[in-house]
Amino acid sequence: MLLLSTALAATWTVGTSASANFGSIPAAVASAASGDIILVEPGTWIGAIDFAGKSLELRARDGASVTTIDGTGAGHALYLYT
Repeated sequence: MLLLSTALAATWTVGTSASANFGSIPAAVASAASGDIILVEPGTWIGAIDFAGKSLELRARDGASVTTIDGTGAGHALYLYT
């Protein structure tokens, strides 16, 4: 008998709407587990984002043309580790 275990990825939303789970991308990253998806509402999101070694998908809900991550002079907007 073969048993397979698959964990389902959670999808977290970031935005200012009432349905958003978080108001900032760093807050969503802090709560997310590897494999999760972070879906960002349109707008300009200020600050650097550190994925802290987690394997996450960061997606712009309505596309890159209406969603910007502004690192505000932090050197890098995203910090990714392998």
